[in-house]
Amino acid sequence: MTTLSDSKEVSFAEAGATKTVTAVDFLKDLIARAKPVVNFGEHAAGSGPGAGSAAGLSEAEIDSRARAYAREHKVQYAEALTAVVGFTS
Repeated sequence: MTTLSDSKEVSFAEAGATKTVTAVDFLKDLIARAKPVVNFGEHAAGSGPGAGSAAGLSEAEIDSRARAYAREHKVQYAEALTAVVGFTS
């Protein structure tokens, strides 16, 4: 960050308009808007239908069910895996 404070402004196009900001401000804004990569929250078994339905299944069986769920419901694999495993955050 110290090195960035000495740098010139950065210009880029966003929504059809050119925006000029300092490199430090750009980086701070980028970090502030980023989604958390790691969720340190507590996780508990879900309460909906099929909650905890993955108990006793192998990883391959869970993967197979998640892929089938993703195809059937047209959702991303991560969402399908959450639905199949039955955990909520």
